Amino acid sequence: ERGAAGMIVDLMDATVSAVFAQLSGRAELTALCPVTEHVLQDAAWPLTRIGQVESAPIGGKGEQVEEIALQVETLYRGTSPAQLRGMMLEQRRALEGQALEHEGVTLHPPVWGGAAVDGPAKDGHSYVGIQTFIIIAEPA
Repeated sequence: ERGAAGMIVDLMDATVSAVFAQLSGRAELTALCPVTEHVLQDAAWPLTRIGQVESAPIGGKGEQVEEIALQVETLYRGTSPAQLRGMMLEQRRALEGQALEHEGVTLHPPVWGGAAVDGPAKDGHSYVGIQTFIIIAEPA
């Protein structure tokens, strides 16, 4: 089933907005690093940002139900990747199995789809952590 009057709803944007709000609202995470959707050229690291987002249809004919795979990225510079992993743990705690809310959309609790840490980069102290969360979304 679609949104009001059969209109297609932007479930991807709604999901990103809800995840951003959830991450931004977790004090244990924001105490470690800011949460952002856009990385400005002079942004200070560490930071949490929403990365790649993919959506695929999983509903039946005429239904708008989407499985959204969303990556949460952690950008970190330093000597201890353990700090990076600590930030990733707080991201996971903020999202996995938690209720997400967005007006006009039903979002199922995120399922953790795995994580990876890469680094250091050539500079010797830049790392990136990426976690994937799977969220089922449909018009409310």
